[in-house]
Amino acid sequence: MSRTHCLFLLPLLAVFSAAAQPRAIEGGVQFSLRDSLAKSVAVVGDFNGWSKEETPMAKGNNGIWSAVLQLRPGIYQYKFVIDGSRYVVDPGNPATVDNYNKTAQNSAFVSTDEHVILLTGEAPALKVNPTDAYPSAPDRKPVYLNIIWHQHQPLYANPETDQLTGPWVRTHATKDYYDMAAMLRGYPNVHCNINLTSSLLLQLQEYYVDRMGPFVNTRTNRINVKGFMKRWGGKTDPWIDLALKPTSTFGAADKDLLYRNGWNAFGIGEVMIGRFPEYRALRNKLPRGGRAPDDLFSEQEMREIKFWFYLAHFDPDFLAGPVKLTDGSVCNLSDLVELRADQKYYLRTKVTEQLCQRMVAEAYKIMANVVPVHRAMRYVPEKRTGQIEVITTPYYHPILPLIYDSDLARTCQPNDTLPSRFSFPEDAAAQVKKAVRMFNRIFGAAPTGMWPGEGSVAQPVLSILRSNGILWTASDVKVLARSDPPNQPNTSPYRFPAGDHPISVLFRDTELSDKIGFKYQEYMGAVFKARLGITPLQVRRARGLPDKIA
Repeated sequence: MSRTHCLFLLPLLAVFSAAAQPRAIEGGVQFSLRDSLAKSVAVVGDFNGWSKEETPMAKGNNGIWSAVLQLRPGIYQYKFVIDGSRYVVDPGNPATVDNYNKTAQNSAFVSTDEHVILLTGEAPALKVNPTDAYPSAPDRKPVYLNIIWHQHQPLYANPETDQLTGPWVRTHATKDYYDMAAMLRGYPNVHCNINLTSSLLLQLQEYYVDRMGPFVNTRTNRINVKGFMKRWGGKTDPWIDLALKPTSTFGAADKDLLYRNGWNAFGIGEVMIGRFPEYRALRNKLPRGGRAPDDLFSEQEMREIKFWFYLAHFDPDFLAGPVKLTDGSVCNLSDLVELRADQKYYLRTKVTEQLCQRMVAEAYKIMANVVPVHRAMRYVPEKRTGQIEVITTPYYHPILPLIYDSDLARTCQPNDTLPSRFSFPEDAAAQVKKAVRMFNRIFGAAPTGMWPGEGSVAQPVLSILRSNGILWTASDVKVLARSDPPNQPNTSPYRFPAGDHPISVLFRDTELSDKIGFKYQEYMGAVFKARLGITPLQVRRARGLPDKIA
């Protein structure tokens, strides 16, 4: 059986002498440059979007300029900028690589999980294992890995206004929910589980697809703004209205939504905004403290902000060229931005109100295809066809055991102070039944698996799941560790009695899951590692591992 190893996600090479730099110190990574004649020095690199203004260095009495940055593990390129115009590699770092345009050299280093700085130096050409397959040890059994993508959004609906208070169902739909399923078509031997929670499906279908659909022309990428706003203005999410409203009419409340509220159009991760230098430049205008004034941005800049907030949340596939969606419509944003040699996107055209309206129509097309792509690729047990087993969660994403009986917490937390007992088993059953009914209505079949809210399980609720047709559920290895009998491995499913029939329970590997979700996303991929000349053998030797994988 093929096995992949996370070792390749973090290549570690030989450490150079103690005099080499940059260095890991308490508080981050220290960069230094000796130049007593320089009037100003800044460090630029992958970590700050190569911005000359973002990381100025301070000059010491000895003529050494220095700066300290907090960096996540990964591989980085950088240079120093002297007096605002002269770019130089780090004389204290012997490791250099071709820059992204292959016209000059950049300094390079690796920051490890253990907060150690490693310099790459000269290395042989990358060797590739084309099958990514490694032999198993004869005395060991293969591990069957169950991949579950938990697609969850809390319910943002405000019952008084009938509007979603946050845009994150929409932004994740255009960035993740469609593409994570559709990309599997290119890998027919890969199978996985995708959990679509009821709270996600409810918001996606009712607040976006159903309300926007009658007003969007997917062939012309236009939306009937007047008709939509008359019927559903203020009834999807506020940033839909903001995109459709003329920027020239923005008042203080609109500007709050755009760039002042806790949730605003700059609510985007560093990795994502780093792909769009023009978007990042707009964000850099925000004051570091205090309220941003009404006149901070010009009308055109505000128009661009609302445009970027949409475009940056589209998967890069849609920026690269036409993508035919499940329903036959096409999403193609390549006429709006271009990918340049620095691997960042830049505008091809001036942002107009019509372009902002088009982004709403493009977002609708992706959202309208989230359910169809999962339906088309859904695994059908009777036919043994499909790549995705689609599962769901109890309706409102509850902590199901505490609804069943809050005193169940005493089993694993006997010393905690608990509130007055709350026990409504019929409500717990209703949460499961409502989720199954909704799933059946959308997909034409009942789910066979269910991921419980926050991985919360208890023996009494298993019978509720099983009585509603659920054949398996999942929790966390920490739950397994506190279950009887103790010291059980999480490398296989377990069967538990649940009424007249057993139910299977799997326990996820917490450490691996958290690293995939929160750490490995920051690591550089194989293309960049190839530029550095890093080989898998070097990775293993640097970590003190044998040359061959057992």
